[in-house]
Amino acid sequence: MSTLSFRHLVWVCLFILPFAAQSQTTYRFKALNAQTGKPWPNLRYEIIKNEYLHPRILSKKSDSAGVYTFSLDSYDSTGVYKLEISSQENEVSPAKYDITGVHKRLPVLYVSPGRKADSNPCGERMYSYRQKSILAIAEMPENIQAKLKSLLLNRVGDTFYKRLMLNLGQEFDIDVYNKLYHTTLVPGYYIPPAYSLCMSVLDTATCQEIYSFRINMNRDGSLIDSLDIPDIKRDPAKAGIINKIRATEIAKTKGITNGNIKGYFDAKRGSVIWQFHQTDIVGPTENNAVFTTLNIDAHSGKTFGKKKRKGYVMY
Repeated sequence: MSTLSFRHLVWVCLFILPFAAQSQTTYRFKALNAQTGKPWPNLRYEIIKNEYLHPRILSKKSDSAGVYTFSLDSYDSTGVYKLEISSQENEVSPAKYDITGVHKRLPVLYVSPGRKADSNPCGERMYSYRQKSILAIAEMPENIQAKLKSLLLNRVGDTFYKRLMLNLGQEFDIDVYNKLYHTTLVPGYYIPPAYSLCMSVLDTATCQEIYSFRINMNRDGSLIDSLDIPDIKRDPAKAGIINKIRATEIAKTKGITNGNIKGYFDAKRGSVIWQFHQTDIVGPTENNAVFTTLNIDAHSGKTFGKKKRKGYVMY
């Protein structure tokens, strides 16, 4: 080894490696089942700083004792850190746990079992950047809670209101956004709703999600757009919503055997609609296909709007 290359190696060992090691700090927490006290393995979680920032997690894993290890770029002693466990990827009751001071202690989290929610039932998250998540209605300001409850009660009535559940929500604060991203959103640009909530309707018998819809609200709690749920308070018959399984059975009687299904609210009909899309390859090549669309009224079970068209599948 030449003198020059040896000196370079010494320089790397003395200066670069220590700084590289310091840039990744490891922390730990312990997760236990709140009912049994046993370790809870394989949790999917996120680390939140000051409600909005999402520090980059370099690694995360757990051992047989339920101790998880993760690494962050750095720890801010002035920050407030929380660990968020949602029901999107875990069979838990969603919650946020304060782990501030994790650099000095081993937080022990008692996680309550719960029902795993459908992943993104209202579609993909509205924001590509990390904003404040809302796991429970009680996390929102009291005046916003009151306005949300009033909106829903006026739309669906007291009985159906009890079947609604918050699946996941996000809060957008324009002042925080401008500060974090060193920019300014001004009138004329698209500004996301202050509150974007994904609500789910639960089946009274199985407690499974039947239909989900999004509610967008301004900072003062006023509604943006419309509520994509039937006016059940004034038309109680719309409280009955068939699930995807039943809709699929009906679709099969109309020749839809392998179609994709999605639910949406038809404002003109005032109904939730299950819509099926099926693609059948008909030849003479694998690109030639017939596309079939079928709609099912989720309240009456009646089918309508069946259409077929020929086209090509692009691979």
